[in-house]
Amino acid sequence: MILTEKEVTDIIQNNKTDNLICRALEMRPDEITKYMCGLANVAGGYVLIGVERDNGKLKAIGFQLAFDMKTIMDDVSKKLKGNILFEYGHINVLAKNIFAIKVEKAEKNILINDIFYCYKNNSIEVCQEKRENPSTLFISYTECDTPIVDIIEKKISEKLQNRVKISRYTGLEYKDSFKTFMDTIQDHDFVLTIVSDTYLRRQACMYEVGEIIKDHHYQDRLLFVVLTEKERKYYGENAPKKIEANVYKGTISKLEYTRYWKKQYEELEEVMKQIDDYEATRQATYDLQIIGQIYRKDMGEFLQFLSDENGKSFQKLYENEFNELIKWIYPQYEPNIFNKCDCFDVLLHNSIEQLHRITKTDYNQIALGIKTDSHKTGLMVFADDIVEHKQRYRLVVMDGLMAKSYVTGNDILVNNVKQEVEYFCAVFQTKSEVVLPIKYGGKVIGVFNSESEEENYYNQEMVIQLTKVLVDFADKMIELGYVGNMTQNDLPYVHITV
Repeated sequence: MILTEKEVTDIIQNNKTDNLICRALEMRPDEITKYMCGLANVAGGYVLIGVERDNGKLKAIGFQLAFDMKTIMDDVSKKLKGNILFEYGHINVLAKNIFAIKVEKAEKNILINDIFYCYKNNSIEVCQEKRENPSTLFISYTECDTPIVDIIEKKISEKLQNRVKISRYTGLEYKDSFKTFMDTIQDHDFVLTIVSDTYLRRQACMYEVGEIIKDHHYQDRLLFVVLTEKERKYYGENAPKKIEANVYKGTISKLEYTRYWKKQYEELEEVMKQIDDYEATRQATYDLQIIGQIYRKDMGEFLQFLSDENGKSFQKLYENEFNELIKWIYPQYEPNIFNKCDCFDVLLHNSIEQLHRITKTDYNQIALGIKTDSHKTGLMVFADDIVEHKQRYRLVVMDGLMAKSYVTGNDILVNNVKQEVEYFCAVFQTKSEVVLPIKYGGKVIGVFNSESEEENYYNQEMVIQLTKVLVDFADKMIELGYVGNMTQNDLPYVHITV
C-alpha cells in the first residue's frame, strides 16, 4: 500500500467524500486511533488533517510541518489492537501542506478499549461495545500473612475496580469444600502467591502450588511476592516468629524445606504403620501422597522457579503502588494519575495541587505555550498556587529561566538565585528555583516553575517526582485537545489556595 500525492490531490480537487474523515486540526492520538479503526472496520479510507469542508466542498487549509506527527503516530500504533495496514505522511496539495493517513479495510474487527467503532459521515460512531469478563485472580497465602495480602488486594482493587475478580480464603463460606475450592485455581487467569517461611511449611498452601504446576503454562500465570523480615512492621502484634522465606540464600537453605517435608512424610508414614488399619488411615493415605508429591517434586520446582524469576520484594512493589503486578494482570492499564480528569480546568487544578504536595512551597506555576498574536508564540501561566502577598503574573517574560527551559528543553536547578545572572526577579523572597520543561513526544509544550525562600531547597529526588507528574500531565493535556496554537482564551486559568 502506497500513499501518493496524486491520490490525495484527486480526493480534494474532485470532492470525493466517501470513506473520508477530514479535520482542520487534530493531534490527539486517541481520536486519530478511533478514526482509523472506524475506517478499517468499514471499507478503509483516508484521514486528512489540514483539510476542512467549506459549504460541502473540501478545502486544504494547511498543517504545520513543525508538529511532531511521527511521535503521535507511534503512539497511535501502540493503541491499535489487531492488524491494520496504513500509511501516513505530509502531502503538498495546491501549495498547502496537509497530513494524510491511508487506512486499508481490516480482515477482522478492530477494537479500541473493547469498543467497536464504525465510519459514518466524516466521523465515527460506536457500533458495538464488548463487555469483557473481568480477569480472575487467586491469592495464595497463609493466614498469618493476611496483613500483607490486605494491602495488596486493596491497591489492586482500587486501580482495576471491576476489571478483576479476586478470590482468597476469606471468601469461603463454612459449607464450602476447601479442597473443591483449591481445585478451581486452574480456572483462574492469574495466581498471586505470597511466599513466606510459614507458607512453605503449610500443606494447604503447597497443595495449591502443586495444582498450579500441573499446568505447563503456569509460569505465565503465576505472580509472586517473596517476603523478607522488612515486612514485619506491617504485621502488628501477631507477627510470626519468622517471616522471610529462604529462597535466595543458596541450595542448602532451599533444601531445608525439602528436608522439612520429607520429615513430615516419614512421621506420618510411621504412624500409619503403627495403626496398621487401611480403613482407619484411608484419609491419611491421601495426605501422604500429597506430602510425597510436595517434597519429591513440587517444592524443588517451585523454589527453582522463584530463584530463576527473582521474585519481587514487597517493599519495591509497594513503593511503585504495585503497578508491575497490575500491568501484568491487566495489560491495558495506564497508570496516569490524571486519568479521571475530563476537562482542562480539572486537570490544571489537580496538577498544580499534586505538584504543590511535592514541593511544599507557596510559589508554583504551570505555564503553557500559546499563540500570543497572529505571528508570535509565548508562555502563559494557566495554573498556580501563589500566595496573596507575592506577585502573580500570567504572561511569562521570554528572557528568563522559564523561557530558557522552554526553548532548550533542559531542567534548570538554581540553588542560589543571587548567583544566577539569568534569573528574573519577580519575588524578592525567592532564594532558590527549579524550572522543568513539560514535554510530549519529545516536544516542549510548557514549563513548570517552583520557587522557595530557602537556598539549596530543591534536589534531584524532588525533580524526579515532579517530572513523573509532568509526564502524566502532558499526556492528558494532549488527550484533551491541547495544541500549541491555542490562545489565552482557549484554556482556563486556575489559582488554588493552599
